[in-house]
This record gives sequence, C-alpha cells and structure tokens, in this order.
Amino acid sequence: MSCTIFYKGTLKEKNSLSDVFSIVSRHMQNIEAELVRSDDSVMISFLQGKSEPLVFHFEDNKMDDFCKWNGETSEEFYAIFDMFIELKPLFKSLRVEDDEGFWYEYAIRKQPCKIKLRPLTSDEMGFLERVKANDQNPPNEIEQLVIAKSRFVPFSLETMKNHIMIEDELKSKGVTAADEIAQLIRSHQAKIGPAKPFYHALLRIIVQDFIKIVKIDSAEDFCPQAIIKLTDELEFFGEESRKEDIEGFEFVFHWLLIEIWISYAFEYKKMGVVKDLPESTRGLHTSKEAALYGITSIFLNLHAGGASNSKEAEMKKLAKKYYRTGALGEVVIVDEPERELEFFFSMMEYLGLKHIGTQ
Repeated sequence: MSCTIFYKGTLKEKNSLSDVFSIVSRHMQNIEAELVRSDDSVMISFLQGKSEPLVFHFEDNKMDDFCKWNGETSEEFYAIFDMFIELKPLFKSLRVEDDEGFWYEYAIRKQPCKIKLRPLTSDEMGFLERVKANDQNPPNEIEQLVIAKSRFVPFSLETMKNHIMIEDELKSKGVTAADEIAQLIRSHQAKIGPAKPFYHALLRIIVQDFIKIVKIDSAEDFCPQAIIKLTDELEFFGEESRKEDIEGFEFVFHWLLIEIWISYAFEYKKMGVVKDLPESTRGLHTSKEAALYGITSIFLNLHAGGASNSKEAEMKKLAKKYYRTGALGEVVIVDEPERELEFFFSMMEYLGLKHIGTQ
C-alpha cells in the first residue's frame, strides 16, 4: 500500500511546535517510526525504510510539505490520518490530501452523513418519465456513437448481479488483494457471459442533453476539436487547458462529456447557469468537482478511486450506506431508476446544483 500525503497549514498563535510534538508523540505507538525533534520541526522517520520521513517544518507558524508513504499495513496509514485529525484543532487552517483520495472519506467516517435522501419532487418526476421513455426506445445512431466514445460501457442487470455473486465467492475464500481479485474475475468471464444493453437512469439523458448542447445532428458533427475548445472555454477547474493534445481525446472524453453537461444543464443555487458563473463563486468549484467525479463514480461506475474532496466523500458515504461497493471500490447501482434518481437529486441538491436541461 502506498500513497503521497500532502499537508499544509498555519498554526494558531496560541499553539506551538511543542503542542504538535505532544500530539505526534502520543500517536507513535501506532506508527512504526522514530520521532526526531529540532528547533523548528518534528520529523517522523518510518522504520521500514521504504517511506520518506513525514516532517512538520514551520516558518512563521506555516508549513507546506508532502510525504511519500510506502507502508506495510493499512493500520499504520490510518494511524497517520488519526494523527492529522487530532492535530487539526491546533491550526487556523489545515489542509490534508492524498493522491489516492483516502483522506476525505476517512475524515468523515464517524460523522453523520450531511446528505438527506428524499423522494423525487413533481418536477423531478418529469426526469423519471424521460427515463421510462428511454426504456421503451433504443438509442439512435448518434447516441450509440457518443456512448461508445465515452467508454461508459453498458452492462445488463444480470451481469452486474453475477459480478456481485463472484465477489461474494472471492470474499468467502479470503481473497482481498485488488489485483488478485481482478485476475480471478477475468477468469470468471465465461460464467458471466456477454453484456446486454442496460443503461443507468442517468446515462442516456446525459448523452441526449450533450447532443443538444453540442448540436450533433449526424456522426460527422462529432468533432473532438470543437468539444475540446468548448471545455477549454468553460475552464471547468479554473486553470489552463489540460486537454490540448487531441491524440489523447479518447482517454478524456468521458470527463469532457460530464463537464459540459454540468456546465450547461445545471444552475447553481439560483445564481444562474453554471457555465455563466465566475469560478470565484463561493462553493462552486468544489461542487463542480464533486459532481464530476461523483457522477462518474457512483452512477456510471468508471471512477473507482477515493473522493476528490469532502463533498464527494459525503456523496459516496450516502451511496455506501445503501449500496455495496465493487472489488475496486466502485459503487454498484442495481435498483430501479426511481430509486437511483432519488439518490442523484438528493446529492445534487446538497451540492447546490439543479438540473434545468438544455435551453
């Protein structure tokens, strides 16, 4: 198990390095490491010799550092997180992240879920009618093209149930390593059989809205350059384009699809359509990021990593409360469309996002 932990913050004036040292030293019994203190820093030196030291170095009460941790047990990893949680009250602000997305989910694990699951409103029932209509009508040629390009491969409900059955069988045998699980699942493909078209309630509506937004009337209208240009203009993450290389389009299109849908088909807290709001709008940046990864992970089973921020962690917490997760961490949705949409709209309401469709 390995990941990089990033941490930065500013100590409160009333607190000092001695306070940090006191908390860190109490946690050493749960971490295989030695503790070294100097005038301006506290260093945790891991005993396995595989990990870099975790250093709390302060200049003007501020720290900004990272640690590449390659430990033997998840218990030590979680003990490090426990230490950061206890340290947090010492700081005016303390930001902790990791490249696997474990921190956000771990930090809220003992707290009540902030998202309340609720029934669909009368307006949202119209969304359900679109879903039911889609169930009666197969996707047309353009929809099929966009779905294929997105890599959101449809699975039959029976196939998903078979995956769950296989996972249960693996767990009963005590298999826990992700790579070993993946290998064994591949060996069971003959039992699973071919996937038949089963679309999550959201998938076809996302695609249908996207087709209207981008104005795709024929297969020839599907232009990667135009799609990339559109998402660059949206500045979804408020930074320079990371999608300039057209050769990598097939690997990023599923993200672009959801970015465009959120930007054009949603309003934020009655302030206006997402695409028209400045990135500085309070809470908008983190809500967009949570929606992007939450939709693809929870509802479309593609993003199987940890949470990208605390809002997505709350989304995953709600889903995990009612659903089981797959072998690689993805949430398996197997309920009826109305149930799935109850989860979706409850989560979007928490993020301040409301679906308004294409104008």
